[in-house]
Amino acid sequence: MQEEPLFEQSPDLVSREHDLLNFRVRALQEVNNRLSKPDTQTSDSTLMCVICLLLSTMQQSAYTDWRLHLEGTRRIIQMRGGLKEIVSRNAFFKPLLAFFVVIDVMAATTTPSTHRYMYRATKMALHYWEVEPGFFQSNLAISAPCPEELFQVLILTNYLRAISSKPELASKRHAGTRMVLEKLDSFSAPKWALKMKGFRGWRPSGDGVQFDNVEASSSPPTYVPSQKDTTPKSAESSPESLVKVEETSPIVIEAQESDLWLNIGIIYHSAISLYATRTLIIDLPEDKDFLSSRDAAKPDLETMRRESRQALADCLTPIFSDPVNAHQLGKLVYFPMFVCGMEAKPDEEDLQNFVVNGLQMVGRACGTLGPISAADELRGYWAACERKEDGGHVSWDEYFGDRPDFIFGF
Repeated sequence: MQEEPLFEQSPDLVSREHDLLNFRVRALQEVNNRLSKPDTQTSDSTLMCVICLLLSTMQQSAYTDWRLHLEGTRRIIQMRGGLKEIVSRNAFFKPLLAFFVVIDVMAATTTPSTHRYMYRATKMALHYWEVEPGFFQSNLAISAPCPEELFQVLILTNYLRAISSKPELASKRHAGTRMVLEKLDSFSAPKWALKMKGFRGWRPSGDGVQFDNVEASSSPPTYVPSQKDTTPKSAESSPESLVKVEETSPIVIEAQESDLWLNIGIIYHSAISLYATRTLIIDLPEDKDFLSSRDAAKPDLETMRRESRQALADCLTPIFSDPVNAHQLGKLVYFPMFVCGMEAKPDEEDLQNFVVNGLQMVGRACGTLGPISAADELRGYWAACERKEDGGHVSWDEYFGDRPDFIFGF
């Protein structure tokens, strides 16, 4: 795919596809053989193989049998006593298990709340942060750098979606929704960016990630929103137009890297805010009075969503400014880019083109069909919105409830 951006079926490409198919068949046969034997069906090597099959399947398409591998992985983990038990016995499994956790949580975002696996999966995910302190920090090193506190919000949001059709749990869902809004309001992208200045990737031992110490006196970078409408009409903006960094840390680091972490923090915060408010509040036909409490008034959702939407588009623009940036950075913001597309209105052709072109650019640069499948999925969603007779929006559940299992991919 990287060598042939037009996807021409040359003899060389056909030959490679034939080889890959043979390897895949052999891999499936070997895994099935291991699963059929009691002494190997839950072994470390079998678990590793199933997760690797999950990853490779997602790279090939967003609609293949990835769900079978995901549920197979979940079953093995449960039979082994859970993630905490596996990590306690073999810390070097963290990188692979981090992939599983991210895939499991992200897959729930595009799963309808009534899906047969949704409740079981999201309830299991509620216990992921019990594995060990800082377990979600491993996400930073696997092309899914969602801030840890926001990843917890995403897990909670998915669970609350899963119980939205259970009237007996309405009060629990309402309390959880208020908690989601409080956690989103308390997140500080500049403070997170300051911490990330010390991020150094995986430890040499391979059993976790490492940070250099950043002095508390260091000033966090400051987000400076654009003074004009910056909804992407073309992807030519630069990070310097979006952020300003006050650099006082003794650690020598490029300003552009500081800009990047601040942008990523804002991007994930904006995307998860939009996803949570839409699926937990806007899409549900119920009175919104539960949002207010004794200690707080009802939040201004319209303003919150408008500002989140603008910040998301602003900060995504420099990442997709050229093929090199998209190749290196586009895969870091896959979920936010998809949310940006889901927020685009039928008449916002410029924003739609920006999202589709960005996703296709990432797919071709990285040699994976996942982002290209996501672009096709968004086109389907926009078409569904245009067919809506009353001019209203198509809810998250309404769209994904009628679709085959879809996942973002890596």
